[in-house]
Amino acid sequence: AEEYDTAAECIQTFTSLYFAVQPKSQSQPGKEGKGKAIKGKGSILNESDEGHVLKEQARTVKLSAKNLREVVLEKFEKAAKDGDHEQVKRFASILGPIGLVESGLQAFTKYL
Repeated sequence: AEEYDTAAECIQTFTSLYFAVQPKSQSQPGKEGKGKAIKGKGSILNESDEGHVLKEQARTVKLSAKNLREVVLEKFEKAAKDGDHEQVKRFASILGPIGLVESGLQAFTKYL
């Protein structure tokens, strides 16, 4: 089954957790910044994982997000070519939860 929406929600959930957890360098005793959350810009694809406690997991999620982005953009383009407005809206909206709001807006605007 094509559960792109669910995959995007899982990536969005991980991204929220990723930005809420401190990098290793900030979580060590005696280091400044202990107890502070990281403020993210929205897309885990744009983040460096160095020193982060979720580094390995982030690599897996980034790979999944990149693959999802490629598939969703491909499906979006096909729906746009076919004039399937409901699918165009669906696939454009999936890009937001994986931190690609701008890509979703650009694709939807191009479609219009």
